[in-house]
Amino acid sequence: MATILGPPPQAVRDDLGRLNTLLKVVPPKTAGDNLLIGTWNIRSFGSLTEKWESEDGDSPRRDFHAAVLIVAVLERFDVIAPGLEKVPRTLCSSVEKPDLASFFDQIAWFERRKDGKPYLSSAFRQAAGPNFQGVVLQNLPRIQLSWRISDHYPLWVEFGLN
Repeated sequence: MATILGPPPQAVRDDLGRLNTLLKVVPPKTAGDNLLIGTWNIRSFGSLTEKWESEDGDSPRRDFHAAVLIVAVLERFDVIAPGLEKVPRTLCSSVEKPDLASFFDQIAWFERRKDGKPYLSSAFRQAAGPNFQGVVLQNLPRIQLSWRISDHYPLWVEFGLN
């Protein structure tokens, strides 16, 4: 029986290489300099098929391959927050037509109180939501990708601590 602790197949290593290239936009965690907060509404997260590649008829469709890719994203953050304006949030959204009516993927902060004083002493630096579609599990249609990984993008924000 396959184990997620064993060496991954070449297809998984190839996907990890492409995903790591995509994720170079996420700044490195630097103790004392920045705080990286990520959030990701991962579809039906809770169980997986215990093999590297799920097949037709397997339930759930998420497998070791997808789990390793999810971990590769999440390990880049200091904090993973549960569930950004003008950042595409789902596989069905775009920069030109963002889904602004849905608020299931949010990292919210308020820079100033009504009296003008800052809420936070940490300064916003940058944020994004990397689109993994076409980068990993390239042979899967969008709906299958949504069941293996998620139908939402991982979102992140960087705050400066200095």
